[in-house]
Amino acid sequence: MLNVDFVLKSAEPLLEAGTRVAYNQFEMQQGACFRKTPKAPEVNKDTKLALKNKASDAQIVVSNKHCTVAFNRSTGLLSTYNVDGKTLLGEGGTLKPNFWRAVTDNDMGAGVQKHNRIWREPKLKLVAINSVLDKKNNKADVHVDYDMPEVGAQLTLTYNVMADGSVRVTQQMTPKTGDKRPFLLRYGMVMQLPYDMQVSEFYGRGPIENYADRKLSQNVGIYKQTADEQFYPYIRPQETGTKSDIRWWKQTDDNGFGFKIVSPELFSASALHYSIDDLDEGLDKAQRHSPQVPKSKYTELCIDLGQTGVGGVNSWSSEAIALPPYRLPYKQYTFTFMLVPQK
Repeated sequence: MLNVDFVLKSAEPLLEAGTRVAYNQFEMQQGACFRKTPKAPEVNKDTKLALKNKASDAQIVVSNKHCTVAFNRSTGLLSTYNVDGKTLLGEGGTLKPNFWRAVTDNDMGAGVQKHNRIWREPKLKLVAINSVLDKKNNKADVHVDYDMPEVGAQLTLTYNVMADGSVRVTQQMTPKTGDKRPFLLRYGMVMQLPYDMQVSEFYGRGPIENYADRKLSQNVGIYKQTADEQFYPYIRPQETGTKSDIRWWKQTDDNGFGFKIVSPELFSASALHYSIDDLDEGLDKAQRHSPQVPKSKYTELCIDLGQTGVGGVNSWSSEAIALPPYRLPYKQYTFTFMLVPQK
């Protein structure tokens, strides 16, 4: 990146010398090297994976001496993620698909909370769950298919579990109908982490929250924030905290234990001590204030391929919606990211 700042050489009325009056950032070299998938460790007796997938078991379990990764057989979702005796999931937490955000004032002015509501919590009907152990490459693959009847789509989740505890996740949604559907507010997943796994370090746009149509003011850089620092207490609770154009994201506790997220493409993310459900106003404004929102028992980490922009030509009509280039239309999406444990 080439960062260019224009600053005053000498003081002017109301402005001190050294004040930045304009700036811009230019990408001189694409940073794909920062997003390469880490190599799997060599196979030895300590890293050799085992797969337990009896039909009578409640979980499909992939494990070795260093890690245990399990999936709930009835939901297909990640239910256990332990590395070296420590958990990367909060108690009862999971990693689940997400297509919604806590609606903004602009969303509500345009009626998005009603017109786009099919994406709030679309039903995920489990169709099939399969697993296989690849002994040659020392990895296990878990493949889960869902039907999404309310939105007329099929969703597939594929997990590739590596011997070091890394998990590559691929989320693919494919429409099954030619009928028109409302645009998505988000496409990604939410991971419910232990509450104290609240430290985020990321290489992307920051430090202030930014969105597809509100991001160029924030330079790409390396930033570090807590979950509470990422929350902005708007007068009325709504979406907050998202950062765009992420190259990599680390989520850890105060001692540095956690994981790093990498993806072959730019993504967005946020980590808050609030759930989307609690921040969301529902169908009508409840006229709550931010201090009234209960905190989650988790650090709620959103990992997104994209999110519809926040719009705002006005705040009370269809023009409050993000302009078409910044929406997520109803179509096929594929998002791949990798969770890499950090010690």
